[in-house]
Amino acid sequence: MKYSTFFLLIILTLTVGIEPATAQTDTIFATYTYTMGDNDTKSDARQLCFLYAKRQCLEKAGTFVQSELKVRKTEKMGSSVSSYDELTQQDISTFTGAFVKVDIVSEQWAYSGESMTITVAVKAIVDVVFIYEQILAIQQDKEQQQLVNAQQEQLNQIEADILDLQRHLLVSAPDSSISMRYERKELLETINEIEDIQSEIELKGRLAAGNVVVGMTPTEVIKILGEPRTKAIFKSDERYNYGNVWIIFEYGIVSCLVRAEYFQNNATKEEYKPEALLSPGVTRFVVEEAVSLAETTIKKAELAGAQRSSPKLFNKAKELLVEAKRFIEDGNYLEAKKRAEFSVMRGEQALKNAEKLGAAELPGSDERK
Repeated sequence: MKYSTFFLLIILTLTVGIEPATAQTDTIFATYTYTMGDNDTKSDARQLCFLYAKRQCLEKAGTFVQSELKVRKTEKMGSSVSSYDELTQQDISTFTGAFVKVDIVSEQWAYSGESMTITVAVKAIVDVVFIYEQILAIQQDKEQQQLVNAQQEQLNQIEADILDLQRHLLVSAPDSSISMRYERKELLETINEIEDIQSEIELKGRLAAGNVVVGMTPTEVIKILGEPRTKAIFKSDERYNYGNVWIIFEYGIVSCLVRAEYFQNNATKEEYKPEALLSPGVTRFVVEEAVSLAETTIKKAELAGAQRSSPKLFNKAKELLVEAKRFIEDGNYLEAKKRAEFSVMRGEQALKNAEKLGAAELPGSDERK
């Protein structure tokens, strides 16, 4: 059976990845151990174990959100708290699943008798206020509400079909279960496709937040980020979507970056609340300049003997430089710039210490008297 990822793509584009500035989060954990059967490959086992662990984690997250909303329903949560009474348990569970991402924390392979097992630990970061606000916003948009429900029904059906096949495969001989293994493989590939879409959306959002600066033209933005996932037009100005970030152009240049959950096509920069806006990023050129300065500083410190006179400072400078380069590869230029600047600071201090020690060791130096 083929499944479309259309609904998931729309909802993730609006919601995944960037949290409000006032986020108050809790972390939910779950662990599941899966025993491989005759019809399983290691890849199948890993994905199935994650699927079971994720279901447990989302069930816990849904229960947690329901409990927290009951406790907080008399508190101010950014919207009318009376709307809480309109939320059903099913609403909360459905929307929690739509707005909470589950990540793998660890996986471990072992043997149990003659069978191989895999244990997967997962976690989900839950922001109750954010979920509540998203639910209220979607309740006011019936079309969007239908899309969310359709998305969750689609995902639930895929997972239910996988688990149903799994029950049959556990009692089937390998030579009589070829078609079921193939169908399970297709369903698992659909899950992977959905996760790939999510990863792409998050990556595009990080790249946009880290590279786009006020004043860029649409051509310059596309040159850096590629074509947007979708476009919108207000009057004569365009809006570009890159995952969880909308880039707003006014008079032909970038005026601001808006978190996707706050985006309104007919709004200008002045009409957005502060929490809706993202600070424009730094360009890759600026970051690479900072990295180059850090490399030069470390080289000077090494020539001066800083690795011997101030090993901790010198090694920390090198470590920060490595981290900066890694953040560049991940597209997180803001963090890359910070690491590079810290690397320069450590390197310069190590260089000063080395030069001071070198001067003290020169014949006739006052510091030796």
